[in-house]
Amino acid sequence: MQITRPSRFYIALLAIAAAASLTPAPVFAKDLNMCIDPRFAKQGELKIFMHMMVVAAQNAGHTLNLTPMNWEECQETVRGGKFDGAVPASFNADRSEYMVYPQDAGKNPDSKWSLARINYVVVTPTGTNYQYTGDPKTIPQPVMLPEGYSIVSDLAKIAPSLQIKEMGSDDKTNLVRLLRGEKGSVVMMDRYADVLLERTMFKNKLKATSRGVVSKTYFMPFSRTSGLTNEQIQKIWDQISLIKNDAKWMKTQMDALD
Repeated sequence: MQITRPSRFYIALLAIAAAASLTPAPVFAKDLNMCIDPRFAKQGELKIFMHMMVVAAQNAGHTLNLTPMNWEECQETVRGGKFDGAVPASFNADRSEYMVYPQDAGKNPDSKWSLARINYVVVTPTGTNYQYTGDPKTIPQPVMLPEGYSIVSDLAKIAPSLQIKEMGSDDKTNLVRLLRGEKGSVVMMDRYADVLLERTMFKNKLKATSRGVVSKTYFMPFSRTSGLTNEQIQKIWDQISLIKNDAKWMKTQMDALD
């Protein structure tokens, strides 16, 4: 029987389909959707770490979409499975129940897979002449901190007698309270303080101590329901390690702040 041209074409398609069934399907990188602490999405040095996460994910074959969100809400949303991670985040036992961290998180404050180790300083009105000398019991009270951050428990651990008030969703609102004459102080990340205290409303009215009270190490953890394999996650963390040790990349980021 003679095979017509359409029949030959049909047989060719069958052959291609059969061959394709023997070839492993290509693995497409998963888009990542994470919520981010708003402090790291604003202008200033902290924004470098947001860029670092985006580039690390890109180098590992992923597109990272970041949604700034109230930190307490961000963590609860990740716990509920909506996002692939709450970033950047320091390590604690509660977060590790629903997010995956590098193996040495919680043990090594200088983990090579961390984004950064950041100091927390004391901010007071300029007229107080307060300087932190190493004794947390001397920090002007009450200590005002935004809600949902683990720095609250960190301070309570090193100075149980400190009067701590969790108020507002951002350090800025507590700085405004100091401007209005409320007693106490604000303990916040030094790099965030550098940004806010240069703004007209705060400049020369509030000041940060030169010495830090505590330091915290920040990571890019992933939700346990993200769908990524351990190998894919580790690949992103390895990229973070490479990027933060790339002096040229870091200099470019710092120069862009000027």
